[in-house]
Amino acid sequence: MARRMETRSARFLAFFLALIMLGSVLVYALKGSYVAPERETKYDFQSFDDLLKCLPAGAGQIIYASTKNCSNEILLEYVDHIIKINYDPYVFSNLRLAHPVERMLVASYGDGLLYLVDVNKTKIYFAGEKDEYRGFKVKVANGIMVAPEVSPFLIGTAPHVARAIDTIVSGNGSMDELIANYTSRIPGSFNVILMFYGDAAKALTEGDSNVTDYMDFYFTGLRMNGSMYEKVVGVHFIKNGAFVDSNVTEYYNYTNYDDGLSVAVMRDTNFTKIRTAQPELRVLEIRLAN
Repeated sequence: MARRMETRSARFLAFFLALIMLGSVLVYALKGSYVAPERETKYDFQSFDDLLKCLPAGAGQIIYASTKNCSNEILLEYVDHIIKINYDPYVFSNLRLAHPVERMLVASYGDGLLYLVDVNKTKIYFAGEKDEYRGFKVKVANGIMVAPEVSPFLIGTAPHVARAIDTIVSGNGSMDELIANYTSRIPGSFNVILMFYGDAAKALTEGDSNVTDYMDFYFTGLRMNGSMYEKVVGVHFIKNGAFVDSNVTEYYNYTNYDDGLSVAVMRDTNFTKIRTAQPELRVLEIRLAN
């Protein structure tokens, strides 16, 4: 005898709850008329998808924030907030910047952090011991490594920065290889992205309902679309699940793909509403009765 169980909706972790998992945040260099000198770089990465090619596979949580192409004051204030609350004071204790942070990505590996920080290729100042790794000039201090010859520059716990350099040089073993099949169907650029993968994504469903562990990929991104705030959410279901109709926001549309990926696009003029909105979903699980 089989019993079907269906959830009407899922309560994902709110943005701010997920963000505080990584601690407190990146200190901005003071803005002013001073023109900072540029640094020489060997590799330049532009889009978010490019940055994923720098990240070694295994990151459970990725947070991305970009001030570029963001003219909306409310959204820009939120981007600044996210950058600041994800600063790890230990990682950045020896770092000094001469240019404001324009983009930042932080990846959590459970046993350490890896940051990619965009300061428009300006020089950075890190008090550490000079070294070289696979042809890259690096500095190391108290277990933290910085690699300035990449733009955005790499900084984080030394093993993860070294692995990132390995990934860049070899072109293999990146997060992009694991999730490009999903992110390629979420086109366009975002000012804020929050992503969970693997066990970290499964953990989001704990305590949510009788049906748990129903996804292994979760993506949410924020940006402007004309005069409206737009939020895109992508979920890869590993159980029989899909997005369904909802009136959670002024505009709501979704696509369910055959391989278990579902992508929803939501728009609203209310930033608070769009920031906390989540798509309606159904998950079907079949259990054998005792």
